[in-house]
Amino acid sequence: MAAGRLNQHERYRIHALCQAGFSLRAIADSLDRAPSTISRELRRNADGGGYHPERADRISRARRQRANRRPRIDALRIRWIERLLRYEWSPDQIAGTTALASHEWIYRHIYTDQRQGGTLFHSLRRKRKQRRKRGVRDGRGQLKDCIRIHDRPAIVESRERAGDWEIDTMYASRGKAVVVTMTERRSRLHLLAFSPDRSADSVMRAIVGRLGGLRANVHTLTSDNGKEFAPAIRNPAAQNSGACSKLRVKTVP
Repeated sequence: MAAGRLNQHERYRIHALCQAGFSLRAIADSLDRAPSTISRELRRNADGGGYHPERADRISRARRQRANRRPRIDALRIRWIERLLRYEWSPDQIAGTTALASHEWIYRHIYTDQRQGGTLFHSLRRKRKQRRKRGVRDGRGQLKDCIRIHDRPAIVESRERAGDWEIDTMYASRGKAVVVTMTERRSRLHLLAFSPDRSADSVMRAIVGRLGGLRANVHTLTSDNGKEFAPAIRNPAAQNSGACSKLRVKTVP
């Protein structure tokens, strides 16, 4: 399951799947996130006009900036946190209700206490999972020769034209079938296509079948580094791209 904060690309996917009528659990499965993460995102980062990915991203950044200005966590705050933990409050409850510290800080404090022989970890409701540090990438099975997101044409970022698409896949917890999601960056048009399995050829056929009739309005495709998008790597335009980044871009001839 993915760790860390949601990024703007994931927020676009959440918006698209909500508009398509998918449940919170189905959206969470698609993003490899916990359903509680999706629920919290929609609850905290929506405004009076509903949930919109760009506004949600701004709200989230503003909240982080405010959090960075919090006072230092002193001994009195730590005592309150430890007391609430022993009352079986979760780190998320403490962070969200009291703002004494972030839930990440509280988890670190618990595990540090455990290494030093403390018993705070007994207050956790669930057994500790292996938590991966933010910013540390899993190097297994990485694709080579990807076009970096930072190298895609500037016009894609400006949204001055229609035809720049972001693509991803949504799959259930069982079976091999996937739904391919396609979002046009300027118009926010959301399209879906079905693939009977998650193989690269099947997914690419689904994309071509859905966007083939719009070829005149397809300039670039931006995806993550999932193996299901491997055919884009074999495109000659992708071979001069350099190292991989979080997203991959294919320029359509």
